[in-house]
Amino acid sequence: MNAQLNAYQHTQLQGQLEEASPHRLIQLLLEGCVQRIVWAREAMEVGHVERKVEMVQKALAILDGLSASLDMEQGEIARNLDELYAYMKQRLVDGNRGNRPEAFEEVISLLNEIRLAWDAIPMVMRADSQSTEPAAQTVHVQG
Repeated sequence: MNAQLNAYQHTQLQGQLEEASPHRLIQLLLEGCVQRIVWAREAMEVGHVERKVEMVQKALAILDGLSASLDMEQGEIARNLDELYAYMKQRLVDGNRGNRPEAFEEVISLLNEIRLAWDAIPMVMRADSQSTEPAAQTVHVQG
């Protein structure tokens, strides 16, 4: 049953990714990163080390993808986001090594702030972003 649910979720995600605008892809990546950190924290709480490490690795990969999708020619905001993503990766590594859920909570909070700001981008600007964020279209997330 679990394998069937995973297959369904994977198919559903693939469909969303194929139809998504670059703006929506970033939203999906932010949501996916938060979810994996939540799962890592839950695994930490019950002592499931392998699951915690797996989810942290996936969250780190998503942060790498978000960083890679930045258009650094956009100036200060792109540099600031890149630095923030690097900081979040370090906090996840620290939280993973030291079993510190507060580090995970900090990263979740930061990602939620970014997500709220991203969601607030007007629809007109979202349409324009389709031509300025091609790297976001190539990011693949598993798990």
